[in-house]
Amino acid sequence: MEKLLHGDGLGPQQAGLLAAFSLLALVTFSKYSVFRGKTDVPYPPGPKPRFFWGNALDIPTVKPWVKYSEWSRQFNSDILHMTALGTHIIVLQNRGDAIALLEKRSSQYSNRPFVPIFDLLDMKENTVVIQYGEMWRQQRRILQHHFKAGAISQYQSVQLEKVHGLLYNLLNTPENFYSHCKKAVAAISLAVTYGHEMGTDENDYLYRVAELTAKAAEELSMPGRTLINLLPFLKYIPSWFPGATIQREAADVRKVADVYKNRPYDSLKKDLATGIANPCMLSKILEQQEKLGNMAVEERVVKEAIATVYLAGAETTADVTLMFLMAMALHPDVAKKAQKELDRVVGLERLPTLEDREALPYLEAIIREVLRWNPVTPLAFPHSVTQDDVYKGYRIPKGAIIFPNVWAMMHDESRYKDPGKFIPERFFQDDGTLNDDRVDIIFGFGRRCGLSEGQPHVRRSHMPSVSSLHSQCLGQHFGLSTLWIIVASVLACFDISPAKDEEGKDIPIDKNNITSGIVCHILPFKCSIKPRSRRAAELILSLHEDTKSAR
Repeated sequence: MEKLLHGDGLGPQQAGLLAAFSLLALVTFSKYSVFRGKTDVPYPPGPKPRFFWGNALDIPTVKPWVKYSEWSRQFNSDILHMTALGTHIIVLQNRGDAIALLEKRSSQYSNRPFVPIFDLLDMKENTVVIQYGEMWRQQRRILQHHFKAGAISQYQSVQLEKVHGLLYNLLNTPENFYSHCKKAVAAISLAVTYGHEMGTDENDYLYRVAELTAKAAEELSMPGRTLINLLPFLKYIPSWFPGATIQREAADVRKVADVYKNRPYDSLKKDLATGIANPCMLSKILEQQEKLGNMAVEERVVKEAIATVYLAGAETTADVTLMFLMAMALHPDVAKKAQKELDRVVGLERLPTLEDREALPYLEAIIREVLRWNPVTPLAFPHSVTQDDVYKGYRIPKGAIIFPNVWAMMHDESRYKDPGKFIPERFFQDDGTLNDDRVDIIFGFGRRCGLSEGQPHVRRSHMPSVSSLHSQCLGQHFGLSTLWIIVASVLACFDISPAKDEEGKDIPIDKNNITSGIVCHILPFKCSIKPRSRRAAELILSLHEDTKSAR
């Protein structure tokens, strides 16, 4: 599985396998190119394609959002065009263009591209990547019902319990903050969806299989990362064929993904039958399914929808949490301002809850800036065009893959002065209230991601997650409420600063030390996390004892 998670590459056997099928691909590509080229409308500018390969060898696999921004300046265009073996790729650098196409023309741009590796991994029906159709609509209805803004309050008790556990772990072993944050977010997700209690076991089976499934799906979905995504017919090569390493690796991933989708589902069904199931999202769905009888949706629809919650949300929330800790270590003055606000509004005798959110605008500004400063989903998830289109005089062909460069939009100097700097104050108006920029585009574009089709943009409170914008992902409210509780609780209890070396000097932190993928994972870094006071430490210990007593 290790090879699969890091791309299959081109070893000698695979190179020979590629050559054996190149002639077939060339004939197919040539016919496709001639057919698709019959138009006088030009494609958007971009790097010059090579014969046969197009730009397949040019597409960057390391921080592509940065390279796309360089090309945007080079070609003086906010819309870029590339091809990879006949597949057209469009990169949108500008927020306005992304909204114009992915939202205002959402009927044409709401599909997902077919990614062959997901078929090989038996993940093609996952809510995030499934093609537009009835199964997607059914999954969407399930998730919409349980993750709409008015429904997330039912999960706060679980969120608070797991976050209090995070605080306890940070108090005792702060040097392990990296794994503590990831496990806390995972514990929330698995408890809310499956009623699964992770406990403190490093080898929790559901956590391990969920992590492996998420990594496989994420790592192999970027353009140019996997050979099968460029030459889809390679997925039909039998596993015994020389050079077909990825088929054997994919078989291992399928087994892991099968365990993740089926084992907790089947376990909860048994617990429901015996009356010992923990209340959770899946238990409510199964109880409703039983009432619906013949009207119930298929089991596979429910399994895929529930599996999506962790795959699409836990990793991103954990990485944003780590980005927050990094930002606070680099900007202790920002943390002090937030702590002053927390002390004034919440006091020192309790921890903040979501009911305090409206009264803590500076905390909101910090969360917005964390999301903007170094977005963990810099290219969002790709869309696909269902019919030929023309925009700003450029041709966008049917089947083209559309990547919104969210990183470029979040670093647009015309919108954000000094975009590389961490400045929460940029979200305040002159009168001291928060502005309308909720950095919603971080959560995607278009009807597919939304809570309701065709719903107008309605102004709500200053909270970025409490909004009816149809451009937002289904799990946004839940993910951001989890993030808010973590950020507020950590700042209420801890001071965060750079770690020191043996000479007492700050150990440097590089905010760009991240992986490249659909989700950018922050590589381990060092920082100091210490309780703000004895009272803060006592409060954490008291909450820990309360949790133990309640079990």
